[in-house]
Amino acid sequence: MNILIIDDEEELATILSEYLRQQGFNVVVRHDGANAVEMILGQTWALVLLDLMLPGKD
Repeated sequence: MNILIIDDEEELATILSEYLRQQGFNVVVRHDGANAVEMILGQTWALVLLDLMLPGKD
């Protein structure tokens, strides 16, 4: 299952992604809105965890 985490708080995103990987998920992390849009449109995701008020693009 593919999960995309979009959060500008890098420490939080790292902790969350490490936990999810330990549970067997494929996780991709992005830290700004512009990169997130490309990732969302480029693949199919089972879950997108999206932070609000991101740098670059909300």
